[in-house]
Amino acid sequence: KAPLIGEFTATSPANSLNIPITAFTVWDTDPIGYMITTSPTPPLIAAAGWNPTPPTSFTVASEGSYTLYPWVKDAAGNVSEVFASPRTVVVDATVPAVTNILRLDTDPNSATSVHFNVTFSESVTGVNPGDFNLTTTGVLGTAVSGVSGSGSAYTVTVSSGSGSGTIQLNVADDDSIADAASNSLGGSGIGNGDFILGETYTITKTWVFGDVPNTYWSWGFIESLYN
Repeated sequence: KAPLIGEFTATSPANSLNIPITAFTVWDTDPIGYMITTSPTPPLIAAAGWNPTPPTSFTVASEGSYTLYPWVKDAAGNVSEVFASPRTVVVDATVPAVTNILRLDTDPNSATSVHFNVTFSESVTGVNPGDFNLTTTGVLGTAVSGVSGSGSAYTVTVSSGSGSGTIQLNVADDDSIADAASNSLGGSGIGNGDFILGETYTITKTWVFGDVPNTYWSWGFIESLYN
């Protein structure tokens, strides 16, 4: 009588070419060999590739979608029948990256906040204000005040503070951003997915003492008052 496989599961999506096998159990008292293939055709009893213990991983040559079939043989020379629930696994070992950071508002700008569009190479999650920092000149009190979006495109809102100068948004990789296969931005490790090549806003405003506190006027408007 052919041995029976009780349970077989594999991690999907998998972020490695070595797909983790999370369960491989057999209802048989005398199994002597275990095998995983991508074909529903039972392997021969003398085929190469039988293992004396249940494998904990299955290696594929490239990324893609694979259907995995488990097999067991016993000492009497019987090979199990095709498993009723083969596992389809998507292998995605490509790490996400930032492709660009672009201005969404006019430049130069005198508004109290400006917006950047951040695009990733694929759909990611875990994007939050703590994943960004600012490079500034001249302006004071700037801050990342909000993040919205999903998939591969996010909008980051930046409070432009006071004074005139420049604001550039950067991605500061802390491994919180990842794709569906749990590949971290830039790969595992803080900082390897940093992005510092985004567009820069020129901020043209200054505080003018008057009756309305905290009002920002552009230099062009101030000059027009005296010309």
